[in-house]
Amino acid sequence: MCNSMDIRIIIKDTLSS
Repeated sequence: MCNSMDIRIIIKDTLSS
């Protein structure tokens, strides 16, 4: 589940781009 948080942060970063 720890990875899930990392993935979610990356996705948000991509959307912000």
